Amino acid sequence: IEATVIASRLRISQNREKDLQKIESLLKIAEKCGNVRDCEAKVLVERLVFQNFEGDKQRKKF
Repeated sequence: IEATVIASRLRISQNREKDLQKIESLLKIAEKCGNVRDCEAKVLVERLVFQNFEGDKQRKKF
């Protein structure tokens, strides 16, 4: 549940450095993968990170 909350907060946050810190702590939680929700949250966050940061890389190319 904590992982899901962090993931949803990341969506609104514009502060990349804080996002990275949250992602690191989130992945530590999710690595344990004690329950299905944490595993789902890990996948969500990885997708979210990929979308956000890949978008940044793409913009820099132009």
